[in-house]
Amino acid sequence: MLVGGGVASAADTITLAQLDRNEGGHPNQESIPGYTDLAREIPRDFPVPTYAHDLAASNFMPVARLQGVTAAQAAAFYPPVLERQGWTIRRQTVQPGFFGLVACPKTGRCVNLTAASPNGPVKPIGLKLVFFTRSALP
Repeated sequence: MLVGGGVASAADTITLAQLDRNEGGHPNQESIPGYTDLAREIPRDFPVPTYAHDLAASNFMPVARLQGVTAAQAAAFYPPVLERQGWTIRRQTVQPGFFGLVACPKTGRCVNLTAASPNGPVKPIGLKLVFFTRSALP
């Protein structure tokens, strides 16, 4: 639930690692020798809404999918949360049924985030996070 006119509070936010543990996962466990259950390149502290669920993350690529987050919810949640945590939003797209952004912290891995709603223009529905290392950007 969003409070204060659509701005997420700290209470509305958990991390990817917390969500993984809440769903019975072990983000830093090596179920396959050399590979943690949540790929090492996925920031454990990346914020997600408390209502997100069904985390599906790669153990070797920096990609994760979540359910329970519509495009409108992502558009209301992520810009203020990321800005509050010191991330810079480099690009943002808002369309009916679709939201996307590219954001980078001061140091660390950037994210290409997309959210698609049911009956929207993009499939599959849900939230997709693709993390990447920022190269020389202005």
